[in-house]
Amino acid sequence: MNRIVQAISAKAKNYGVRLGGVVVNRSAGTDQVRRYTEKVGLNILAHFPDLDVVRRSRLKKCTLFEMEPSAELEAVQQEYLRLAQRAAKAGLAAGASRFRLPRRTPKARRNSCVS
Repeated sequence: MNRIVQAISAKAKNYGVRLGGVVVNRSAGTDQVRRYTEKVGLNILAHFPDLDVVRRSRLKKCTLFEMEPSAELEAVQQEYLRLAQRAAKAGLAAGASRFRLPRRTPKARRNSCVS
């Protein structure tokens, strides 16, 4: 992760980019990432544990919002929507006024995504 932070810092000198935080993906725990982010002054924006429903959606080539509903899936969907909401607010604060979130969660559309 340190190389990513260094690369973004280098690009920030010439381009309008910045590192907003860290997304912990496919991880049971966040202790190691939390220690690192505290040390370098970053925030953990979201945590997506290593869940079977995510693996199944990838195998079916479906988004998580196209899969058959379950409690586990609902929790992951809500975390993605929360992250998108934070990104939208950050974008609006930075002047990206054209970015908008959907008003409702899309329903499953393809039969191959639903068991």
